[in-house]
Order: sequence, then structure tokens, then C-alpha cells
Amino acid sequence: MAVDLRGRHLLSLRDLTPEEILQLVETGYQLKLEHLRGQPHPLLAGKTLAMIFQKPSLRTRVSFEVGMAQLGGRAVYLGPDDIQLGKRETTEDIATVLSRYVDGIMARVFGHEIVTELARHAGVQRGPQPDFRRPAARGERPHRLPLGDFGPKVAR
Repeated sequence: MAVDLRGRHLLSLRDLTPEEILQLVETGYQLKLEHLRGQPHPLLAGKTLAMIFQKPSLRTRVSFEVGMAQLGGRAVYLGPDDIQLGKRETTEDIATVLSRYVDGIMARVFGHEIVTELARHAGVQRGPQPDFRRPAARGERPHRLPLGDFGPKVAR
């Protein structure tokens, strides 16, 4: 049974049902297999993801940028010097401004409360596209599902 995740904030894995997590894993597995076969996936063509980083991370940045590119979209990196959350502009202002220009927001920040505030004020709703948000505060990393032997299955 397919579940519809469009327009939802993903702030924690606890926000998802077991069925939704399973669907995400199965979809990711299928897309990875098709990518390895050379099949293009323009699922996010014309979509832009804003990536807010208070805490720089090589793996997170590369995985989101490559993922967006492989799905036909693009990612915009906004590092600690570009956006100083709560210093030059409020979190509310940042969320509001980004919502006017992008289709989704991803945040790797120091506190989960920052992510919830971004979600509260962001209105990334320019159509039926997904609304990507994820925290990386205090161990909350829903983009890192515990996949076990997912990698070896794809490599076969």
C-alpha cells in the first residue's frame, strides 16, 4: 500500500509509521538499483532544496547534493557564514524568505528546537512536491535509516 508523504515535515523518524519507513527504504532501494542500471530519475526536475548548515558535514552535504542532482533537482548550500541563524536574521525570517524561493529545506543545526521553528515558519508550498526537512541535532537523523545490509544487496 503506497503512502503519500508529500507536504509533510520530517523532523524525526518518530513522525513516520513503520509502513512509511518501509516504503522509504524500498523506494530508495529501487531507485538505487535503477541508478546503477543507468536509468535516469527526473523525479525532482525543476525543484530546489535549500541546505542550511550550522554544523558543516561532508557526508550530509555530498549525499543531499548528489541525491538532488541524480533526481533532476538542485541543492543550494547555505553554510554558517551565509546564514547566521538568530544573529543577522531570525529563524522565522530565514524560513519565510527561503519558502519564497525553494521547494524544500534541509537543516543540519545545533538544536532540534531550531528545526521545529524552521518548520513552523516555513511555507514551502508551491505545489504538490515534497517538503524535505530533517534535523541533525542530538542524534536525530532521519535521513540515516538503519538499513543493515542494504548496501551489499544493491552491489549484487
